[in-house]
Amino acid sequence: MSMEMELQMRFPFSHLTRQKLSMVKLPLPLRRSSPCNDLVVSQEDFPFEGGFGNDTLIGSRNAEQARGRRGNDFIKTKGGNDSLYGDQGKDRLLGGTGDDRLVGGSGKDTLTGGQGADQFYWRSPHEGVDTITDFQTGTDTLDFPSILAPLVDYPKARKVPLEKRVF
Repeated sequence: MSMEMELQMRFPFSHLTRQKLSMVKLPLPLRRSSPCNDLVVSQEDFPFEGGFGNDTLIGSRNAEQARGRRGNDFIKTKGGNDSLYGDQGKDRLLGGTGDDRLVGGSGKDTLTGGQGADQFYWRSPHEGVDTITDFQTGTDTLDFPSILAPLVDYPKARKVPLEKRVF
């Protein structure tokens, strides 16, 4: 199956604009840092990320890692065990059929893990108030390492399903 796509890339050492390419494999993470609203669709299993605008990032079944960076981003992966990071802004993260890790970051984010045993992760109590749309008790987990550390025996409680936690 041959697939064509238009690709616009800017590097300090070259400039390609609107070249028709057949399935391109890039050995490096795909990074976007434009101040515009970008649409990035990944066909391969490498990390990719948005930039300063309100970006839409759609990963393949093996996207592995997607980061929104700044702006109000929409990040979606289709399958595999992926890590989705909203970072700054009011982001919407949508995992696929695998066991995904969703990290909203700062801002008021909406997190949907999809199928699989998903992990919803907060690095800091100052990261914002997020909404989880599909938490499955007994399957999905909430991970608050820096929030719970002073309260509980962290190594034992970190990935225990919610119904087994005592607060």
